[in-house]
Order: sequence, then C-alpha cells, then structure tokens
Amino acid sequence: MGVVHHANYLCYLEDARVDFLRQLGRPYSTLRDVDRIEFAVVGIELAYRAPLQFDELFGVHAGIGSVRRASFTIEYLVERDGLPVLDGHTRHATLELGTHRPIRVPDWLADAVPAP
Repeated sequence: MGVVHHANYLCYLEDARVDFLRQLGRPYSTLRDVDRIEFAVVGIELAYRAPLQFDELFGVHAGIGSVRRASFTIEYLVERDGLPVLDGHTRHATLELGTHRPIRVPDWLADAVPAP
C-alpha cells in the first residue's frame, strides 16, 4: 500500500521516549543500573491523523504530559513538514527493578512537567 504500518509508530515513539530520557540525563542504562527502576508501559492512546508514506522524512516530539504518585504519561507528536501525522500518549508505571513493585515517580522526572 506504500504507507507505514500502524504498529511501526510504536517503535518511533519508543525511540523518541528513550532519546527524551537521555536528554533529561537518564539513559536507560542509568535507570536500571543506578536508579534501579523501570518504566513499564501500561497504556497507549494514539490518534492517527494522516498516513506516512515509505521513505518520507518526519519528526517525533516527546515530553512529559502528567505525573501521578507512581505513574506518568509521555505525550507525542509525529509530524511531517509541520503537519501532524499522529498524536497521543503512553502511560508508564514506575517500578522497582527486580521486584516490580510500584514506587514514587522520581523528582527529576516530575520536575520535567512543563509549567501550565
């Protein structure tokens, strides 16, 4: 069909999420090896606005949407030439590495929520 399969967008969002956390100074290796936490995806909501064609250039933007005690959302915008292709968010539980018990969202992440 010449368009990107809908499931591939999840990989694009994951790449953007990993890069966003790296920009906050927390690459996944630090999250696991130093902070001893994991961010499990527990929910996804996406709205497909327009199809991407194969070999088109596009951008993915990611940022913290909201923070609760032991969970948070990351919001995304995929755009091509300034036009929205997809928007949505993923919800993540903050878990202790190994035990998978819920723990409080770290301060450095809560501090990344944009001011209203």
